[in-house]
Amino acid sequence: MASRTTTRRPVSSTPTVSSRERVVAVGLLGAVVGAALVGVLWLVVGSGSDDRADDPTASRVADLEAERFEREAAAFDALVETAESAIEGLLPVLSGMAAAMPLDGTDAAEGADARPDDWVAAADAALADLEASETGGTATNRARLAFIEATRLLGVAAETYADGDTGRAAQLRTSAAEVWSIGAIALDETAVLTDQGHIHLFLPLDGSEEGVGVHH
Repeated sequence: MASRTTTRRPVSSTPTVSSRERVVAVGLLGAVVGAALVGVLWLVVGSGSDDRADDPTASRVADLEAERFEREAAAFDALVETAESAIEGLLPVLSGMAAAMPLDGTDAAEGADARPDDWVAAADAALADLEASETGGTATNRARLAFIEATRLLGVAAETYADGDTGRAAQLRTSAAEVWSIGAIALDETAVLTDQGHIHLFLPLDGSEEGVGVHH
């Protein structure tokens, strides 16, 4: 689904990420990069040593490390695709919520077509796909858990709106976008560090598709 040729910037409705959230995401990414560097150094040193070249145990360890990196890379790519698909399914939810609960805090326009049951169904479908996604490295797992929790919060926001508490529903919607952004930042920074370009997978609160995708 993802196009890797068009560069667009995230929409202005992308939620602001707190300093603590950035520290958490960057810290996790640092751990991943550090672990990757250790693995790479192991492989390089191992391949350059005559002693290890003749050691079947060292060779097997190197093979296992290479396989692990391949699995983690595959899990990363798969999560990017799953997250993009989830966003596509959640765009109608976000645009519907934006009409029913305007982002500027004003009252909904008269005649706004709110469909909370449809919102819940869409959130549940996206949640099922995310929960079925494969685990991978630390950054991938952090992003995966953030996306799962954010989607769950968005479903709760829809249910809360259906119960008549629009104020609380609006707060939950914002919280969902903020939690999702933790995962989005983790994937984006990991992609940049591995020369894959930028990945913009934030939840646009206005339901706009602009700026969402994988870019080089």
